[in-house]
Amino acid sequence: MIDLIRSSWDLLVHMATTSPAGLWPMLLALAGSITFTQIVKKLVIPPGCSDLATKRWCQAVAILSGFTITALVMPTVAALVAGTIVGAASPFIYYVGVRVIGLKWPVMRKWLSQ
Repeated sequence: MIDLIRSSWDLLVHMATTSPAGLWPMLLALAGSITFTQIVKKLVIPPGCSDLATKRWCQAVAILSGFTITALVMPTVAALVAGTIVGAASPFIYYVGVRVIGLKWPVMRKWLSQ
C-alpha cells in the first residue's frame, strides 16, 4: 500500500514539474470560475429569477472570472484568451461533473446546486 501511495505521489510530482506553463493558470481559472459562479448563484441572484436570467448571469460571471483570474496569474494574450475560454466552459464542466458525481454518489448530488 505504501508503494502505491509513493508511486502515485511521484506521478503527481512528475506531472506538476513537467506540465506546460499555462496548465496551472487554466486550472486555477476553472476552479475560481466555478466557485464565483456558485457564490453569485447562491447569494446575488434572487430566488424568483427566471431560469434564463440565472443562466445568463452565471455565464457572464464565469467568463469574467476566468478572464480576471488568468489576467492576475499570467497576463499574456494567449493566456487571457485561454482563460476566457475556460471560464466560458466552466458552467458546462460543472454540470457534467455534478451528473457524474450523482451517478457514483447520489447522496452528494443533492448538496450540489444546478
